[in-house]
Amino acid sequence: MREQREEFMRANLYDVKMDVAKGHGDYLNSLASLSGCEGDAALSRFGGTLRQNFKRVFPQSGDGAIAPMTQQIDQLIQEDEVLVHSCVLAG
Repeated sequence: MREQREEFMRANLYDVKMDVAKGHGDYLNSLASLSGCEGDAALSRFGGTLRQNFKRVFPQSGDGAIAPMTQQIDQLIQEDEVLVHSCVLAG
């Protein structure tokens, strides 16, 4: 699933960033699902967490590489007391 998530972000990065900036949207929901997050509460928490940490996930000084972005998402999931139990990324 990690490879699918990276490919999804690579193909839809602009739309993912727009949804993360809003804290909701179809691309953000798809990213949450690809990150192993299930259920309305987890989707909402995931969106809010990424929105609050937008600059951490999408640094301006970054080179656009997807892997560091997904690593930051994984780290945010691990640091959040709800998401760590609600999001299980296989593979």
